[in-house]
Amino acid sequence: MNYFSICAIFALHVSSLRLASPIDKDASMYMWDLDEEDTPLTHTKTEKLGHELSMDPDYYFGHNQKAGGTTIRSWLKKVCAELKAEGKTESEDCVVTHEAVSITKEEVNTLFGAESTFKAAIINLREPVARVQSLFNNWIFVDEKRGLDPHSLEWYIHSDTSICKNALHKTEPTMSHCFENMYVKSLVGTNPRNSDSNWQETTMDDLDVAKERLEKFSALVITEWLDRPEMADYICKHVFHLNRTIPFGHDRNGKAKMPQSHQQYHNFTPQQWAQMAERNKFDSMLYHYAKELAFKRMRDAGFSMPETLLKNSQ
Repeated sequence: MNYFSICAIFALHVSSLRLASPIDKDASMYMWDLDEEDTPLTHTKTEKLGHELSMDPDYYFGHNQKAGGTTIRSWLKKVCAELKAEGKTESEDCVVTHEAVSITKEEVNTLFGAESTFKAAIINLREPVARVQSLFNNWIFVDEKRGLDPHSLEWYIHSDTSICKNALHKTEPTMSHCFENMYVKSLVGTNPRNSDSNWQETTMDDLDVAKERLEKFSALVITEWLDRPEMADYICKHVFHLNRTIPFGHDRNGKAKMPQSHQQYHNFTPQQWAQMAERNKFDSMLYHYAKELAFKRMRDAGFSMPETLLKNSQ
């Protein structure tokens, strides 16, 4: 499979960012709105994987949604501009973004194999329950925007049994709305036990495959560390080989990206947080592994951060 083949496959992912509920006959009710008023999922040239295939981008960003991706995509535009200014790339569209990451074995070979055209690949991870909480708020916002009364967390979970699809599913090849062990499932790509059904169970074998594939990425961007200058310094200089550091410019304290019309951010109750933690226990293990791996890589490259960051979930 060559670069153009993977673009054709990934373009399916980009075109399928939707949440379809079997309870509602009109599945389009839960389509993502990609306009300036919605929670930012705006498209630019670097985000459309099928856009201008001939540009042959140098870098790959696996975008796990609701995990700081808006900040990272904005940052990547600045990185590309700096790479071009330093004569290290020919185009400001030097990064291709794969939305709602879901990677099959064949795509892993194309991304990281001997014939890969990418100089580096990065991926973002956020504490799993915090990601689900953000996803829950987006569901509420979509309902509110359509004049509907928002539902409970339990309703959203049980109303849609198809949100954890296999990557190769013909109608929904995306993990964008998967609320249960999404990181592990997206890195495995397809349920190895049943490739034709919804993906509900996760195993330690899946976790092992996810860890192996996660290790292939050049940089792991931990959402909770976006305000750490050391991480920006490491990725800019060690991964992109820039002469200067471009900060992420992330404000971790506010929810400034939430539209004005969406006045209230709904925090999980302790019971809901515990429920989601149990349902995402494999993602939690992968997330902590990612933090340890990112921390070790930074330390080995001479970029140190406080070890207390490994213990903190938020």
